[in-house]
Amino acid sequence: MLNYLLDLEISPEEIYDINHTLDKGTIEILEISKNNVKDILRFYRLKGVTNICGLIINRPDLVLLNIDEADKNINKLEDGLFVELVNNNIEDLIVFGV
Repeated sequence: MLNYLLDLEISPEEIYDINHTLDKGTIEILEISKNNVKDILRFYRLKGVTNICGLIINRPDLVLLNIDEADKNINKLEDGLFVELVNNNIEDLIVFGV
C-alpha cells in the first residue's frame, strides 16, 4: 500500500516504515485520499519540508489537510519555524498549537 508515494521520491524503505508504523485505518485513509495527499506533500516540499516520511508517521493529520488549511498552520508560526520543526523536532509542533 501507499506505493503512490514513490512518485513523490519517498523511498521504498520509508514506505515500509510508514506501513509498519501507522495503524491500518490511517493507512486506508491515506490510500483513499491519495490525490489530496500527493498535492499536500508537494505543497510541503515547496515550502521546504524535507522530513516527509517523519511528517506522515508522526502527524498524518497534517498530511490529510487541504492546502488552505496547511497554509494557515504554516502562517501561525514565524517564518520558517514550521518547516524547521517538521524537519528537526516534529513533536514540538504541538507546543505551538499545530
